[in-house]
Amino acid sequence: TIFNVPEPGSVLDGFTVANGQSHRGGGIRLENSFMTVRNCIFEDNVATGNAMESIEALGGAIFSLHSPMIIENCTFRRNSARVPSVTGTESLTATSAYGGGIYAQPGNGTFIDCIFDANTATGGAVFTQTSVNNTAHAIAGSGFGGAICIWDRFFQTDDFIINCQFLNNSASGGDSKSYHQADSHAGHAFGGAIYIDESWDTTFETCHFTGNTSQAGRAEKVGGNKSSC
Repeated sequence: TIFNVPEPGSVLDGFTVANGQSHRGGGIRLENSFMTVRNCIFEDNVATGNAMESIEALGGAIFSLHSPMIIENCTFRRNSARVPSVTGTESLTATSAYGGGIYAQPGNGTFIDCIFDANTATGGAVFTQTSVNNTAHAIAGSGFGGAICIWDRFFQTDDFIINCQFLNNSASGGDSKSYHQADSHAGHAFGGAIYIDESWDTTFETCHFTGNTSQAGRAEKVGGNKSSC
């Protein structure tokens, strides 16, 4: 993470935040704070999960936990939340990716005049192989919100997305492959541009969406007949 913001009331204005890496917020990490971000560019930041350590990928550019945000006149380009594939001879479950551009839990964000372009959330792929008499199940991870993921809204929060553009963002589930009697479950994909958990208010005004996609993974089973995607 390039900026870790522990204190409330910070303002980031006119910066380019690029090539940051973490599993929670490649560019900015906010926890129990408040921040205003203006006139900034976020590009090529990565949140990377780890299936072997049960670590999810949360917010390629920004991770926000219980931290209201105001994001104004910013560009988010080619940021990603992703989980690398895993291979083994025992049962494996990959972790998921949430918010290629921004992950906010539980929300309370205001986004004005922002561009989200080519951000991605990609769940982990799983490939297992074992002998006929043993089972090594393969369960892939899912992708939630190519540009923005707002999660865990169990109490009321309000989010405002105003005059923003969402272009060519994507969410993808991981592929899975197993052998013989083992199960194979591909990952799901939710919200090529935005995924919003629960049902509290989100206000959209004059936003533009084009070219955003979601694609579930592919499940393959070799030498057996049970797979799902």
